[in-house]
Amino acid sequence: MQNIILIGSSTGGPGHLQKIVSSLPSTFNATIVIAQHMGAEYLKSFAASLNEISKLTVTLVEDTSYLKNKTIYVCEKNCKFKMIDETITLCAQEDEYSQYNPDISELFSSGVVLCGGYKIMAIILTGIGDDGSSGMLDLSKCASSLIAESQESAIVYGMPMRAKEVVENINVLSLDEIIVAIKEFGAEYV
Repeated sequence: MQNIILIGSSTGGPGHLQKIVSSLPSTFNATIVIAQHMGAEYLKSFAASLNEISKLTVTLVEDTSYLKNKTIYVCEKNCKFKMIDETITLCAQEDEYSQYNPDISELFSSGVVLCGGYKIMAIILTGIGDDGSSGMLDLSKCASSLIAESQESAIVYGMPMRAKEVVENINVLSLDEIIVAIKEFGAEYV
């Protein structure tokens, strides 16, 4: 069973994501999908900067990607998991109705298709607003680990606070504790 980690973040997220990505060892055994609120024109360079500090491969999802282990995917547009020829893929598509780029809740909600065949960890990091909370609620029915960043380490405590209010079985952890949890999750089945 492949382990998949979904991370959503907004204001303050790039620095937090750099800290997470740079901490992961080359033996890390999971797939990570990141939805960081950011203008489309900056996402390619953001993914490239993460790739420079990572021991894993970091790539931007521009169209359709078949999920690979030990790979970090950065969402562009709105990414959704889809089944194509009995294989899970991550597809990026324009969504004129979404107010976010990318939309964390849409990514998380689409992750329900992974339930049963994959072990899932979903994380809401720092950010303004409530994006991610409804998707986290959808995932709460099947994900093995749900995490919201604590007020103490979040730059902005909007998104993680809302996720904590909406999802009963969510763990509230500091950024350092989240890094430990991610490493433990990616160390399984090695």
